[in-house]
Formats: sequence, structure tokens, C-alpha cells
Amino acid sequence: MERAYSLENKKHTPVETHTTEPKNIAEASPRYLAGVTTGALVLTCVGAIWGLQGPQIMIVITPVVTIMLLALCLATRQVVRRLPQVQEAPEEQAQGRKISRRFGSVVVGEFAAIAAAVVLLKLFNHPEYIAPVICLIVGLHFLPLASLFGVRVYVLVGAALSLLGSGALLALLVGLTFGGHWIWSVIVGLGSAGILWLTALFILINVHTLVARGRLA
Repeated sequence: MERAYSLENKKHTPVETHTTEPKNIAEASPRYLAGVTTGALVLTCVGAIWGLQGPQIMIVITPVVTIMLLALCLATRQVVRRLPQVQEAPEEQAQGRKISRRFGSVVVGEFAAIAAAVVLLKLFNHPEYIAPVICLIVGLHFLPLASLFGVRVYVLVGAALSLLGSGALLALLVGLTFGGHWIWSVIVGLGSAGILWLTALFILINVHTLVARGRLA
């Protein structure tokens, strides 16, 4: 019988999503582990974009952190690929397509909201609000993804980014700029990069740990 693996001690099969707090080590398919590993890769790349919006020192730090995390992503994918693979049933394939469509809808909504915000803020001559608003939108888009993919940590990521963006917007609205309106764009860039990179690292470490536990079981 094939040994199964788990992420975040959460029961997961390709035909269902999970929102409840796990109480023990349960099953996760290799496809699921490959999916969350791909998610970590995306978080790494998006974090790099935010990192370049941070202070000047991030021009040096961002490539180093990005390369290290990308290398860990690739190594993790190789580990997952060596796991025994299971032929998916037709209903599982149908559920996978359904999840992909929902994910596409969330991403389209995210990009549409970002595009509209950028256009409107430039139109009203308030470009200093762009980074905080984008941070807020990106944070909100993680909330439905948490239940869609069964990745509980996305709730924390969404909340953290939303609070960061909202806090920066509030500071700008009350005039707390420390001598420059763009300071909050720098803070948002640095904070967002840190949140996304730490999340990617957390996910990748979890995958490696749970694969190792499965092999020792």
C-alpha cells in the first residue's frame, strides 16, 4: 500500500478542501505537496518584486534571498517527484479542474482590482497610495485561497498583508509620513517581501518534514 503524506498535519485529498484545525498527521497526495511547493515558488517571486520596492539595501538582499528560496523550491519539487504517484479517478480530475477555475477567478478579480486602483489613484494624483492599496488587495486575495487549496497559513498571510496595507493607508490619511509620502511604499515593500518569503520557507520546510516523517513511519 502506498504511503501518504501530510502538510501542516492536515487531512487532504484531491477531492476536498480543508478548513478545520488538524489534530493529527493525516494524508496528503504527492500532487497536493507539489501544488503547495509551486505556491511557495510563486510567493518567492512575488516577494522579490515587493523587495525591490523596499530600502536600497534590498537591491542586494532581494537577489540573494530569492535565489536561495528558488533553489529550495526546486529541491523540494525533486523530493516530491520521487514519491509514489497515484492515478487520479475521474471525479478527482473534475474537482481539480473546478479548483483551477475558482483560482483563476480569484486571480482575475485581484488583477482587475489592482488595475482599477492604479488607474484611479494616478487619475486623482495620489500615487503614494498605490503600494498600500495593492498590498491590501493582495492580502485579501489570500483569504479565499486558504480554503480553496487547504493551506491554513494563507489565512495568516492574508491577514498580515491586509493589516500592513491598511495601516499604511491610515498613516497616509492622517498625515503620518515622517517627512515623505513615499516612506510607506518602502515600508510596505519591505514588510510584504518579508511576509511572503517567510511563508514560502515555512511551507517548504513543512513539506520536507512531513515527507521525512512518512518515510520513517
